Amino acid sequence: MSHSLLAALVPTALLAAVSVSAQPSSTQVLVPFVGCPSEGQAGPFDPPKGSPRPVSLPAAIAKEIAWYVGEQSQGIFAPRGWHCQVLYGSSGSTLVVTPATVDTSQLYRQEVRGPAVELESVEGTGSGRFQVAAFSSLVFPKAAAALIERVKEESPDLLQSEQEALPHARDSISPVADDLARFVTPANAKGLGTACSLRPTDDAIHGIAIFDEGGLSILRVRLGRDLKHIEAAILRLNQDGLRLPVPLALAGPDPGPTRILAKPLAEVPFTLHQNGVIVEAQINGRDSIRLLLDTGWGPLALVSTAAQRLGLPYKSSSGEVPRVKARSLAVGGAVKRDVTFEVFPAEELVPLIGPHDGVLSTDFFKDLVLQIDYVAGVVRFYSSSPIPRQDPGASGARAMVPMVFSPRAGALPFTDAVLLDGKPVRALFDTGGAGGFMAMQQLVDRAGLEVLPDTGPKVTIGLLGNGQATQQIVQFARVGRIALGSFVVESPRVMIAPTQIEGADWGHDLNIGYGFMRSYVVTFDYPNKLIAFERPGSPPAQDVGSEKRRVRRTTGNPSRTEV
Repeated sequence: MSHSLLAALVPTALLAAVSVSAQPSSTQVLVPFVGCPSEGQAGPFDPPKGSPRPVSLPAAIAKEIAWYVGEQSQGIFAPRGWHCQVLYGSSGSTLVVTPATVDTSQLYRQEVRGPAVELESVEGTGSGRFQVAAFSSLVFPKAAAALIERVKEESPDLLQSEQEALPHARDSISPVADDLARFVTPANAKGLGTACSLRPTDDAIHGIAIFDEGGLSILRVRLGRDLKHIEAAILRLNQDGLRLPVPLALAGPDPGPTRILAKPLAEVPFTLHQNGVIVEAQINGRDSIRLLLDTGWGPLALVSTAAQRLGLPYKSSSGEVPRVKARSLAVGGAVKRDVTFEVFPAEELVPLIGPHDGVLSTDFFKDLVLQIDYVAGVVRFYSSSPIPRQDPGASGARAMVPMVFSPRAGALPFTDAVLLDGKPVRALFDTGGAGGFMAMQQLVDRAGLEVLPDTGPKVTIGLLGNGQATQQIVQFARVGRIALGSFVVESPRVMIAPTQIEGADWGHDLNIGYGFMRSYVVTFDYPNKLIAFERPGSPPAQDVGSEKRRVRRTTGNPSRTEV
């Protein structure tokens, strides 16, 4: 976590139970370091090694406490002799310490019962921002006002859904400062204490939370009757320990954040079909499917025959696209849970995407960094950008442009930094587009583009609308040059978008597809809203299939077309 560390406050009742006058004198003693294994999107990490931690405690109490640290999490104090596990992903991490060996499936299912100490860290700048905003709107409305407003503007419905899913009706919440609060979730009740991995039991959960611009940290402590005598010490030590600037407390020098950020969550090979990128994915952790990776498509999609093969039931209704839910979708180590697919009849989708199972769309990677290395034939996913902000050493080897979004097109990646004949245009980068450039009608009209005479073979694109997959002949125009930073295409032909094509109301001028991107390593940095093109040193991957242009759907609009 990049944000400041969690501060804990000892609840008044616990302070009274272990008042200073009632305690033996404290001395400086060492408690053992315990390394915790980590599991998550970048793969497993072995328990780190470290040194004992000095604390100021009565010796008798210190003998019952240890310092637990995982490589992907900050450390916490918990009862000695317990077991620990870190679970991490693009939204943050959770460190859980319990008396028994921690089964990671319990963390996924939120089924940790009995005594436990848990530290949940949620990033406020990535995929965890909606969770941070929902929690903070309840506990930190003043300190988090700016973040809450940004998230609300991005998707008010999703924020409301997160807020409604957060249990708190029976909690006792005590604000301490604008950015610091403590809470108690009563015994046998759901609340902030059970919002992560812990389930309700006969014991209450004491918690503290802190917000800053980087995100949210929540500590939850439930020790049970047998260890009630050290609960106040655990809370106090974590208050002090988590506020110290020692992110990992590992032996040796601090490796810094880039060591983890530069490692991909997933790196998988791809094949090409009609110039579309095809990757293998796993659904519900067991079944393999092959999907078209498409930055120009909004919701995840499945072919009806694939849904039936996978045993995913769905119902069709007049006028609506059927939907089906799955527990998880994974591409290598990049995992999205509780996913929803739209289901299309095979006769509609297969002519557009080929003999594959569906579409891996922006709904999967809109909170990640997607990198397509066309030369190496590899797709990578990162939690943070692997590209340094400074310019590369070789002049002209990289171009970076801002990513912008259209209110009508969700998380599809546009930019205003493309120049057509020296004038800026808004372009959509569409990895599912088989051609190089397609001019939308508003650009054709504004730039006065003239249709080229039909002198060669006819080129058709597929259109999907009203339940019918059809082919339509397209026309071409020629422009002087198209420039993306230092990368320039002189005198290119551009397809003219059919009038029926979806996206005419998105306000953009140009679609850029495989025909241009095939020469580069392309990185879509959604968290930082940047798109990078890097020039590699070897020829791009080649498609052994057809040269036909493909058009498929991009958003939830019933009119479905795309190039």
